[in-house]
Amino acid sequence: MPTPPGPTPSALTLPGLDTLSVAGRRVFVRADLDLPLDGDAKSVDPVWVKAAVPTLDHLLRAGARVIVGAHLEASPSPEAIEWIGAALAEALGCEVRIPDEILGDGATKVAADLRDGELVLLPNLLEHPGEASNDSRFAQGLAAFAEIYVNDAAAASANNYASIAQLPTMVVERAVGRRFEREIAALAALAEAQAPFAAILQGTPFSRYAGILAPLAERLDRRSHLILGGELGALLLATSEGLTLPNHSTDDHRLAARLHAKITARGTRLHLPLDWEVGDEVGATIVRPSLAELPPGHAVLDIGPQTVIGAAAVIATARTVFWLDVGHPVPSPARARPDLARAIANAPGTTYAVGKSALTALSPPSLLEAVNHRFGGDHAITAILQGNPLVGIEPFTSKEIA
Repeated sequence: MPTPPGPTPSALTLPGLDTLSVAGRRVFVRADLDLPLDGDAKSVDPVWVKAAVPTLDHLLRAGARVIVGAHLEASPSPEAIEWIGAALAEALGCEVRIPDEILGDGATKVAADLRDGELVLLPNLLEHPGEASNDSRFAQGLAAFAEIYVNDAAAASANNYASIAQLPTMVVERAVGRRFEREIAALAALAEAQAPFAAILQGTPFSRYAGILAPLAERLDRRSHLILGGELGALLLATSEGLTLPNHSTDDHRLAARLHAKITARGTRLHLPLDWEVGDEVGATIVRPSLAELPPGHAVLDIGPQTVIGAAAVIATARTVFWLDVGHPVPSPARARPDLARAIANAPGTTYAVGKSALTALSPPSLLEAVNHRFGGDHAITAILQGNPLVGIEPFTSKEIA
């Protein structure tokens, strides 16, 4: 794939953990703990938790007093942060305390009582409206905890959250963590991926995926494969066959036609679905060989088994495989995704899995661990593909401190 139009994050010189002196000092770590959770403590994947360990272990061993903040975007339960805390405690071999509130007297006391080499995990930051609204007062409240700020959440660093955009500008000393460095390097490498390159895009809604496909299509060439599923694949296939999908606007169909023409003009080998898993609001599903046979009231949920067989053959020959699957309609048994996940985990090339649906399909842990690079969300990926700066990197390239 060609180099992105703007500088990649890896081209910037960002301060790392080794630039810090942390012994006896409070360090706020903005972690990425937005794990795919199914509703109970057993679903906390140890492979995913281990990604947070290198930074936290380094700080604890160096005698820091660590305060960890993270967001859970789709937390299935108020106990989710406790499950993650227990998994972190086991992985780190230390006690993980969780206050009852993000800010306030209780949280302040827990942070003040920290000793060298101890750790506090704050509740889900998105429980406070100031996080998502990038509120400066909320950021100031978090800044009161810390003498040092560490960003270890590259995949969340395209989000305009208070703990990512404003908090680091309020702390004099700051650095990026081990995971951040590793993930930024992986994202930058994606822009120069080795051919043959295979990209698999699935999920809904169409508008979101069209925004990702457009810049990606600009980078693909005759050596690249593009495998589309979900609403994206359905609309491109429908427009190429002169069909109209229900519940999609004329603008959607026109955009799909433009994307199809652009991909075709570049000579990219486009693989559209051969069969489908479809369902209605009750959740019943049927595999259909043609969109023309879509029953009234049904929508495309996933690709079908024949499509997976074809995709697996492409994946087996690729040197770089990029799978993006953020979400599907619910309910969906998603029979195809586990088979696709196994094909990607067993691929001989370098593999990327992006999105909660993709990561959930990559279970048991042996499959998840077999994938080289794993990301919970697609926002940072999209920013890299479009050549846009990441919000979370800007504070490290500016000398301005609030």
